[in-house]
Amino acid sequence: MSDNTRLVVRRHRPWRPVLLVATLVATALAIGLGAFEAGRMSANYSTVKSALERRALESQVDTVKAHAGELEAKIAELEVARRVDHEAAVQIEKSLGELETRLGEQAQELAFYRSIVSPKNAAPGLRIVRIQLLPGTHPLNYRLRIGLIQAARPAGTVAGTIGVSLDGTRSGRAVSIPLSELGKSAELAFSLRSFQEVETELDLPADLRPMRLQVEVRPKGAEAPLRQSVAWKIDTPITAAR
Repeated sequence: MSDNTRLVVRRHRPWRPVLLVATLVATALAIGLGAFEAGRMSANYSTVKSALERRALESQVDTVKAHAGELEAKIAELEVARRVDHEAAVQIEKSLGELETRLGEQAQELAFYRSIVSPKNAAPGLRIVRIQLLPGTHPLNYRLRIGLIQAARPAGTVAGTIGVSLDGTRSGRAVSIPLSELGKSAELAFSLRSFQEVETELDLPADLRPMRLQVEVRPKGAEAPLRQSVAWKIDTPITAAR
């Protein structure tokens, strides 16, 4: 073996290729970012301007949302006012209806009083001038009015009682029901010099079909009572015209 032979030892450095690749990637990214920014600048794009525009749009959105909230609150307020106005209109309509009913009854009463024959033209003595049925507070409740008059210069007060009975049918059978089973008392009392109207309530059984009312007026000291029979007919109060 020759003494001139030399051993050369070279150190292996594996990190150099990695560093080289990283450098190339960073360079490529820098070039790409620069090209991107150059493209945005050439297109008149500005990051600051874009941020300002976005903030302005967000402010406009907030303003629109606030305005929408105000409109919703106004709509709710108007809806409440509309309901209040509707309820008030219903109450007013109801009050007008009740007032018209009372005016109709008064007009009916006035027409009745005008129709009464004056004493100088009427036959003397006690007479029945009206028997009237009106609706009550519920479907089977009715108001009965009986008008009495003593005409031709009455000598004094006449008093007595009035008996009432109702003819009809129940379960296909003819019946006659006295006032004691229809009202609060067995008979009605009266006392008048010229005119008196006696009123009472009638509560009919649900299974009764009414047909006729029998009225008997019994003045004290009279030889015979006054009798009158009328068909069962409900009078509707006259409604005042609008």
